[in-house]
Formats: sequence, structure tokens, C-alpha cells
Amino acid sequence: MLIAIMADSYEMVKEHEKVEALHERAKMIADMELLHPGWHRFSTYMHVCEAADEDSGLEPEWAGVAGRVKVLLTESTQQLQMRMDKQQQDIAATASDVAALRSAMESQQQNAAELVSELAALKGLLEQLVASIPSS
Repeated sequence: MLIAIMADSYEMVKEHEKVEALHERAKMIADMELLHPGWHRFSTYMHVCEAADEDSGLEPEWAGVAGRVKVLLTESTQQLQMRMDKQQQDIAATASDVAALRSAMESQQQNAAELVSELAALKGLLEQLVASIPSS
């Protein structure tokens, strides 16, 4: 556990290394100007500090490796859920198509049964016609 915490801390420091270096440089300049105010009459440099809000596009607060894994896992879960929803819609559409095909097939079977009964009736009529013809 201690190794994981140390690795996480090291990664946080490495990610914020540039910002921290600039912050330390700014602190050194401010300290030097406070210690030796008479070195210059007019400021050669202008130092500006601005407050950064959450919408500034800066990196979010450090969450560590575990936090990044959680974010990636959440994104993957959302993508998987979207894919599953799409597949469920496809399955529902396929089930609807199968139901329509079954209905059409039943209709065709009824038509075939009617044709068979009509053919049987025609056969009966033909047999009666043949039977009524006098033999020579």
C-alpha cells in the first residue's frame, strides 16, 4: 500500500513539475524584490497573477492513477451501455420483423389451405364429370 501511495505521489509531482517550477521562480523573484527594493526604480518586469476558474481548461485536481482508472472505467462503462442499448433496439426491431414474417407466413398457409380445398372440390367435380360421360 505504501508503495502505491508513493508511486501516486511521484506521478502527481511529475505531472505538475512545470507549474511548480514556475511557481517557485515567481516566489524567488517576489522574495528578491522584497529583500532589495532599491535595486531598481522602475520595474523591468511585470508580474501578473490571475485566478483560474474551473472552466479555464486547466487540468482537474489530481486524482492519481486510481482516479484516472476510475474515469476511464466510467467512460468505458458508458460506451458499453450505449452499445448495449443499441443492440437491444436492434433486437426489438428484429423481433418485430420476425412477428411480421410469421403473420405473413400464416396468411400464406391459410391461402394454401384454401387452394387445396378448392383443388379437392375441382377434383370431385372432374370425377363426377368423367363418371357422367357414357362409355362407348
